Amino acid sequence: MKLHIGACGIGYGHVGRDLPTALHFAGAGWDVYFTTYGDAVHFARASGFRAYAEPSVGYVTKGGEVTMKGTILSMFRQLSSFFTQLADEYRIIKKENPDIVLSDSRLSTLLAAKLARKKVVLLIHELKVLTPIRDPKFKRFVDAIAYRALSTFWSFSDKVVISDFPPPLTIAEENVVLWWPLRRRNKSVYAGPCGRVSACRKSDHGLVYLRVSGIESERAVLNDLYYKTGVLLAKDGVRAVMSRGNARGTSVSSEFNGKLLVYDWIKDYGGMEINLLVSVAGQTSMAEFVDLGVPFILTPPISHTEHWGIAKSLEKKGIALVFPLRGLTPERLRDAVEEALVDGALRMRAQEYASKAKYYPGDQVLINVITSLASRRSARDGCLNIGLT
Repeated sequence: MKLHIGACGIGYGHVGRDLPTALHFAGAGWDVYFTTYGDAVHFARASGFRAYAEPSVGYVTKGGEVTMKGTILSMFRQLSSFFTQLADEYRIIKKENPDIVLSDSRLSTLLAAKLARKKVVLLIHELKVLTPIRDPKFKRFVDAIAYRALSTFWSFSDKVVISDFPPPLTIAEENVVLWWPLRRRNKSVYAGPCGRVSACRKSDHGLVYLRVSGIESERAVLNDLYYKTGVLLAKDGVRAVMSRGNARGTSVSSEFNGKLLVYDWIKDYGGMEINLLVSVAGQTSMAEFVDLGVPFILTPPISHTEHWGIAKSLEKKGIALVFPLRGLTPERLRDAVEEALVDGALRMRAQEYASKAKYYPGDQVLINVITSLASRRSARDGCLNIGLT
């Protein structure tokens, strides 16, 4: 059996949440490969999988903030890259002849798979894309058109696996909105977030984990803020670990007598004990650690509508404190961390949320959906072969 995974290449998050599923099927003897773009190509290959590199698409940032003007000006290039992706995906699918296609938030993969007459599973959480347009009326109009158009295309998939919890636990509640084509019987399933971390443990005496993620320009801003915050925490006697979010790097440094550990990348969490997570509020980052039952301090840019929406959703649930990235100082972030560490009510709400979240296993649901579709295809092909003979 062969599995084609077409993963969004904006950052490492999409490939990261696909890895448990890819490793499961590879361990079962399947031939598993990725198609993606950007830094995610290296990440997939470094994780031990074949990966085809394709042209990049995505938003444009400046100073860590999404710039609508820059994104619009890049639209011609983006469309050219998308159609090249579509042609590449179709060519690769015809060449590899996979049994099942998994599209992680990629329209080009989904359309190419249907053109090639392949069964396709869509893994997604951002069903409704929200633009950072300032004019509210124009924003509502653009968002509504984009939502209905994309939902129509997403509904072409054979099964939609939502990498999030059902209400009221939904992490990205502004993005997980199902239009009627996706609400058809047996079309969509809430899996719970995929790619969750089970190796690390919660501890009231554990570390503050400063986790940098996002595209390269976003990581540059976060690295500066989080490192300076980590230094201040270490000086105050608080143990902290920081990941720079650079999957290509291997460096590790220990500062202030081991109070601050700085990694380029943390691949194996091993026995890592965490007391609190500081993050930009990427959905995969939240998904990875939500089962731990630790509080979150989130620092999203307001212009990044997905991250901002996730952060406000978790703040509303009472398990996160949110600070807009623009203008945030290391001193203010340090103070917030130290206040959260002694906030018993915040910690209790995080633990209550985690106790409910564990009933939605994420990866296992996705694995079951792929296995079921593959079994049906094998049974159908067997019947066809019998008929031919």
